[in-house]
Amino acid sequence: MLRPIIRQAPQGWPATDTSVKKDNDSIADIAGPRVRVDGCWRQCRKRAPDLSRRRWTLARTSGGRGSHPQAFHANPELVWQFYSERRKRAATVSPNPGHRALAELERALDERFFLCTQNVDSLHEQAGSQRLVHMHGRLMQTRCSRETCHIAPFDDERLYLSRAEIPTCLQCGALLRPHICWFGEVPFAMDRIFEQLRVCTVLLTVGTSGVVEPAASFVRMARINRTRAIYIGPEEPANSKFFDEVVLGKAGEVLPGLVKELRG
Repeated sequence: MLRPIIRQAPQGWPATDTSVKKDNDSIADIAGPRVRVDGCWRQCRKRAPDLSRRRWTLARTSGGRGSHPQAFHANPELVWQFYSERRKRAATVSPNPGHRALAELERALDERFFLCTQNVDSLHEQAGSQRLVHMHGRLMQTRCSRETCHIAPFDDERLYLSRAEIPTCLQCGALLRPHICWFGEVPFAMDRIFEQLRVCTVLLTVGTSGVVEPAASFVRMARINRTRAIYIGPEEPANSKFFDEVVLGKAGEVLPGLVKELRG
């Protein structure tokens, strides 16, 4: 496989690749039938606490199991304290220009646009995105901890700092847990994600490491159908060899320029 084009993007990314834009083409023509965006967002105006690092801290204080269902069953109070702190701090962050650029692209492409995020915050929704899935769950949602209970997750911004404060399921009586995909669990909406990978013609991957599965394999799945794959992020990802182009830069600075060029 040929090595991708790797370049450092100046602010606003004035694209030099003539294949990105053709004179007098509409966005639909430029993007093809469908554009799919995935990635783990990292450039917030006020940066949210890093989940991976704090999961490691949680692992040290919960018998080495980290954010696993077993950790919750062993010490639900500790796990809820961790996510309650994240809920509290999530209220201090806001979307950056990259989030808003993707929402703008969605409005232009309508149903031809699909966004999959590994993040659990609501910054994409705050920016205006609607056609998206959170494959790792939602920080501000809660669900029953019993696998056989089918009560749907619900919006919940409350903080649970003690064992006595943790509510129970109204249907089965089990403790409620954060609606987060923990290690060892299957991410959400995978059937829908796989279908979008099958039909998309352009794949934008933003700010993810290229290490964590199954997201790290999405670009390989998309390339089966010769999808054009572009990566945008501050560092070259581990799976960079599968992309046509790797643009190094902050998503909040690069994406607005990209969207402007596509619409221009």
